[in-house]
Amino acid sequence: MNTGGQLHLLFNMEERRVNLLNDYTVAPGGQISRNPTLKNLDKGFEFMAKYGKQVSAHQMIIPCIYRNTVCFAKIEFN
Repeated sequence: MNTGGQLHLLFNMEERRVNLLNDYTVAPGGQISRNPTLKNLDKGFEFMAKYGKQVSAHQMIIPCIYRNTVCFAKIEFN
């Protein structure tokens, strides 16, 4: 996701048998920084970051699966 000043990379990483959504940013100078993991998400949601779409300058819609149903999550960056 491109926010103008940074490039956000969102991906799932398995930690203790649970997939957590991670966020890394790449600055224009090439510096990579790790943002806090999005931990406080309800359990049971499996995010499909590969199919996420940027809908505005600071918002992204990511599909997720919860109990065999498809739902969508809106992530907003400041």
